[in-house]
Amino acid sequence: MPSVPRAAVDIMDDLLRESVDAPYPGQEALERLIRRAAAPLPVRPQAAPRSLPAGPARCPVPQKLRPAPKRKATHYFDIEAANRLSAARDALDSLARAAPGQSRRVSKSAVIEAALTLACDAFETAGPESPLARRLLPPAASTPPVSDV
Repeated sequence: MPSVPRAAVDIMDDLLRESVDAPYPGQEALERLIRRAAAPLPVRPQAAPRSLPAGPARCPVPQKLRPAPKRKATHYFDIEAANRLSAARDALDSLARAAPGQSRRVSKSAVIEAALTLACDAFETAGPESPLARRLLPPAASTPPVSDV
């Protein structure tokens, strides 16, 4: 390193090395890791299939089902609707904690997801007569419009 100006040399290297010819700390371990990563994987003998004991056939245990992937969404609510959501979540959470064997909390996301599913199911079934459509759409005229014929 004599050709390198003194300002360009890292002082920590000088402090950590025992001498100029000594490798930097951890060099041997890094070299072993590189050699091990570059080496081909060892061939493992294939295990012989185990024979199952005679008796009733065992049903395969289903893997734990993953919940459907969720998507984050931001929506703005009227303050009164947000307060009602909080009150509903608190009441459902109290009911859930009182139920035997229930240790999971009820989240606002779960309340909104359930309400949205119920509203969409009702709309898909009843269409314009659903509570969702009646609340969002203007009331239909009681008499059809008169045509100019």
